[in-house]
Amino acid sequence: WEFLNLTRVSTLAEVKRQGKKICAMSYKELTRYNLELGGGGGGGGAGAADAAAAAAAKRVPDLPEMCFLAMYTYAQLHYGYHIKTDRKLASQGKVEYQGVKLKIGWPLGAMLYEINTLPWQYVPGDSPETTGAPESLSEDDAEAASAAAAA
Repeated sequence: WEFLNLTRVSTLAEVKRQGKKICAMSYKELTRYNLELGGGGGGGGAGAADAAAAAAAKRVPDLPEMCFLAMYTYAQLHYGYHIKTDRKLASQGKVEYQGVKLKIGWPLGAMLYEINTLPWQYVPGDSPETTGAPESLSEDDAEAASAAAAA
């Protein structure tokens, strides 16, 4: 999202537009673009430009694949999941959990999605260990799950 220079909430059409912009760049232009995203740039001659290009490439080690990644994201969301191009998408890179900022990745996102598909039931006054336990679990299974979670 950041590399495509998109706002936190953008449409799928904007993802495609920015992806096409990235794909139209030469490697040299892409390196310069990457450097500008990082707030670098400025004079200093050819030696400084080479050093800046090396620093930019270190920030995004898969720089040559960014065109593919941008268009793959668009294709997967639009053609794979049938998301309309005018649909607004929100990007969330990190979440805070118990005072620690965690980077969101595929496993965490998949887990959160799957958890939200379970038949959770909130019962006021229940202890945190049993609040939200799925109704479909037997009492023995719920106790085993609570013990495993506490371990």
